[in-house]
Amino acid sequence: MSKTPDWVEAVARILLGGLFLLEAGRGLIHPGHVMRELIAAGVPGVPATFVVGLTLILIGSLGLILGYRTRTACISLGIVLLVQILFLYPPWNLTATSGVPLLSRVGILGGLLLILFHGPGPISFDAHKLVPVRRKL
Repeated sequence: MSKTPDWVEAVARILLGGLFLLEAGRGLIHPGHVMRELIAAGVPGVPATFVVGLTLILIGSLGLILGYRTRTACISLGIVLLVQILFLYPPWNLTATSGVPLLSRVGILGGLLLILFHGPGPISFDAHKLVPVRRKL
């Protein structure tokens, strides 16, 4: 089995993080529209949920793109995806229009799991030990 070139993992991580960065941009540009979607879906506490979700997406996507604290970024983005799946595209209420968005979010969640368990790759801040490590005394 041949080894994957180092740059492929970085490009894959950047593309995946770019998806979330675009979603955060949509939330920043059209917050009213996004909040109306959340209200229509029955999400509780929409203003707070919107702010927390947008913060997790912004921090997580930048962390994923840079490869900085990648595990934390993957976990925060995974939480956002799970909330989206449960509230916006619930599998138990599957329709013809919600099937594709649901499956795409499940696929993206799979990509995040790969990065979570295999690491960000050698072209990242995490790989170069630029992340401060807290040592237990």
